[in-house]
Amino acid sequence: NASAARPAAPAAPAIPARAQPAQAQPRRRGGFGRWLLVLLLVLGLGAGALVFAFPSAVGQVLPGLSQPTATPAQKIYIPKGTFRITDQEIIVPAGRDVIAAYQEVFIQLARQDAQYGAEAIINQNAPPAFIGQPERIGDEQGGTRYRATMQGLVFVPK
Repeated sequence: NASAARPAAPAAPAIPARAQPAQAQPRRRGGFGRWLLVLLLVLGLGAGALVFAFPSAVGQVLPGLSQPTATPAQKIYIPKGTFRITDQEIIVPAGRDVIAAYQEVFIQLARQDAQYGAEAIINQNAPPAFIGQPERIGDEQGGTRYRATMQGLVFVPK
């Protein structure tokens, strides 16, 4: 047998497999910032828990933090009635709005009326209005004299 006479072929030298370079792990970014954020969050939660658990102790260290703040009391105004000024004469200074001047006089006179009192106000969204038009009487040293009738709703504290 011819194949038996042939010497065995030397085994092929083992070629070491080419080492694959280790894949670089993606570098984590923000590690320090993330830990800092977690630390601040934990400290904040701890401080909040202390404020609720020991309000008197916190009040000694930080006065005013644990004490409730007083909110100013709001007055509630209700409509009291319709007030009217009739043939009221006023002097309006030059450059001043006639309507605004009459509204100012209107509220002053309403506050002097015992029915409404010193805390009476008018609704700026629905202010008193003229009945007819203001009549210009004439010019004077302090401005122009007008005569008008005005009516509007007056509000007082509840």
